[in-house]
Amino acid sequence: MSKASEAASMALMAENTMRQGAQMYAAFDPRFDWLVKSWAHALLGDPAPEGDLPPSTPRNNKQEMNAGSSAFENVVRRLWGRGKVVHDVDETLWEELAHGDRSTVVPRALLRHLPYPDPYIAFPVPYRFTLQYDGRIGVMKGMFLTGARKADGRFFGGTPGSPVGGVPTSTHDVEHASNDVWIVTVAEVQEPDGRPHLVPYGPGVMGPDLMFQRSRLALSEFGDDSTATVTVGELIDQMAERYEARAHPETTEEGAQAIVVNVIAPAINLLVYLCAKNADLRPVPSVAMRKATGKGKRRERPVKVIEVGYNVGARLRAGRATEQAGGGAGTKRRAHIRRGHTHLYWTGKGRQVPELKWLEPTFVALKNSGIEKPTVVSVEKEEEQ
Repeated sequence: MSKASEAASMALMAENTMRQGAQMYAAFDPRFDWLVKSWAHALLGDPAPEGDLPPSTPRNNKQEMNAGSSAFENVVRRLWGRGKVVHDVDETLWEELAHGDRSTVVPRALLRHLPYPDPYIAFPVPYRFTLQYDGRIGVMKGMFLTGARKADGRFFGGTPGSPVGGVPTSTHDVEHASNDVWIVTVAEVQEPDGRPHLVPYGPGVMGPDLMFQRSRLALSEFGDDSTATVTVGELIDQMAERYEARAHPETTEEGAQAIVVNVIAPAINLLVYLCAKNADLRPVPSVAMRKATGKGKRRERPVKVIEVGYNVGARLRAGRATEQAGGGAGTKRRAHIRRGHTHLYWTGKGRQVPELKWLEPTFVALKNSGIEKPTVVSVEKEEEQ
């Protein structure tokens, strides 16, 4: 299976697991079914649920928490399903971004620059961690990105006085979205020997055990004017505090910190990279279309895979190979590569329009390497237009 197909298949598996979770809770709990429909009505424009909120049914705290998470995930699933965009990230670019410059400045309204709405991002290198409650292994394979709705006075969920704020909405929902970002990671649970751990999806139906962990990147906390900015380091530190403070029961404190370093930090740098005007994005033919079954069933929307950083990654690998082979021999300076980074420019009338650009890694003293130099774009010319 190609990397693109593998990434698309994982996104579809996550989508199906979210759907199955919502259906399972709705089947035994009318109150949950009403709440899910209420969320979909308020956030996605679905028809309103019939009648009033059913009375609460006895259940333990874990069931309550799982039901609430499933309602959240159902909205994330629906948002991704509108476009079914999957980003297949080059491994070398991912490694480069993992060591990104913490001082990089980005606009608070970062999502305004995201090229595709509500994508799923496949990690080029899955991250493995141990689940502390049963010793099984979590393999984190990707994440969904959505926007977060700002509080606007509308109510849902049958709870008077609770505004619709912070729940998922589209990254491109200009009317209702705040500047915050929901990052929902997807991990496949495996047995210690690597076999998939299966869980019931319904009567007589077993499926893969997927674990979803959500964290909110609150850019809105860094100012509310159109020119407000924040550094990548500040965003990573905020997420580290939020992720660890939530005390995910699946991981130890050390495990949570490791996830921040190995997953969350490069994911934030990747989000910034995706918002760059000149990000290396290459659509590939549609893959992993789920086949329609049964009379009258329509074919579902195909997955749209976007390769991210494959050209940049190839240049990086060529430069590193030349560096290791002593490509700078005979020069006064040792051959090396200066890391690429994203830079913020202010453009337009009065320099009030933020624009992110990716500045390619610089190959220093690499003679006869055969590496094509990146094109330098004059930002000043663009600003004058």
